Amino acid sequence: MRISPLLVALIGINLTSAASLAVGEDLTFEQHIRPIFRQHCFDCHGAEDEKKGNLDLRLVRLMSTGGDSGAAIVTGNPDESLLIQRVRAGEMPPGEAKVTPEELAVLESWVSAGARTARPEPESIGPGLGVTPEERAFWSFQPIKRPEIPTFPEDARVRTPIDALLLKEMQPEGLGYSVDADRH
Repeated sequence: MRISPLLVALIGINLTSAASLAVGEDLTFEQHIRPIFRQHCFDCHGAEDEKKGNLDLRLVRLMSTGGDSGAAIVTGNPDESLLIQRVRAGEMPPGEAKVTPEELAVLESWVSAGARTARPEPESIGPGLGVTPEERAFWSFQPIKRPEIPTFPEDARVRTPIDALLLKEMQPEGLGYSVDADRH
């Protein structure tokens, strides 16, 4: 069996990109870990009022406190962290949708690097998942505003407010509207 050099290169790129994310980036709970937990863990350990095993994964300090089995993470030591042990063993999450090797590498690196957060955690947390400031900054959560419509001379070929908004962006690039095409 002959192995394609392209296949070897793609596998190498994939492995190095996962490793560089896990090692080279400053991993934070909000940006890197919460999305993994939201996909795999929060249904049982965050979204509901009653958390399975009394383990709440919504805040780092709650993970350090742990649940019925003890602390979920041991900051700086992924090998001693119950969360990492259970994910490695395939025990968690239950079901068929498991954490990918890349996601596990990110979790391990985050715990090893000190389980950092992007900002101080709140003193208390309400029920449910809530929305983080990073998630709230997404464009679709911004209030709807009516833009100021620029004005142009009559010969600028502006017929609608959208034409005016487009022309405002085109003019700094030295662009404008073309003349109307013939109807024939």
